[in-house]
Amino acid sequence: MKKAFTLIELLVVIAIIAILAAILFPVFAQAKMAAKRTAALSNTKQMLLASQMYAIDYDDMYHLIRARVDTGDPLNWAFGAEDALNPYIKSYELQKDPSDSVTRDDCGTPTGGTTSFSWTHYRNDDIRTFGVHGYNAPTWTPAQARPSLTTTAVGAPAQTINMYPLWTTASYKNGFAYYRYYTDDLGPRGPIPTFPRALSFTWCSASPGAGRMSIGAYNDVINYGFADGHAKGLKRDTTMGNTSHPWTATNVTNRTRNLFHYDDAFKQ
Repeated sequence: MKKAFTLIELLVVIAIIAILAAILFPVFAQAKMAAKRTAALSNTKQMLLASQMYAIDYDDMYHLIRARVDTGDPLNWAFGAEDALNPYIKSYELQKDPSDSVTRDDCGTPTGGTTSFSWTHYRNDDIRTFGVHGYNAPTWTPAQARPSLTTTAVGAPAQTINMYPLWTTASYKNGFAYYRYYTDDLGPRGPIPTFPRALSFTWCSASPGAGRMSIGAYNDVINYGFADGHAKGLKRDTTMGNTSHPWTATNVTNRTRNLFHYDDAFKQ
């Protein structure tokens, strides 16, 4: 007579397998997340190198966030940072974060691939008043045309963030890399949530309230690119003091922590 497993023995084996699976699945998920974050950090580094090579070719000047308003081509209506840097990386795929799952929906007509990164915004106003501290300029109309800053204008490059993950429905290849006007918005008290939370908006989306915007992150760790070319994962609250939103003259005088500055006067 052949021996066989009893029903109880089978149930015990199944229970053991289920317990092991419950233990291992979170480990696998964490490993997968870590791999994606590493890939995203590598992409960030490649984009920074492209930015530095661009500056070498253009009289030490950083690229624009947006170079012109309209190309005349409805399938490529703006020439942005993603287009300016692509000749140096030869692949738009490097501009996509592997965890960026936000569907592009710019009034229902996004074209091309996903752009997951943005650059700090430069304008020539007093940053103590307007809270704008970056060095990549946008050009909306010919009358607004102005150059970005040069690399030598950054007083503390190893402590100055100029690239960050911005996952939004309005940022895609052949559109333009979207950016935040006030850099204070990127700080720990800024209005844009950290992924997977998102800010909803009605502009640049096909349906009211369908627009989404998040600061891309992996378990609250954000991959930032610095002006000296290095990339690093940081918690959002380490980039700017909790009292520095909005960025005021008092905060500047007291040198409140702010990694989004560009002037040596704000070196910590």
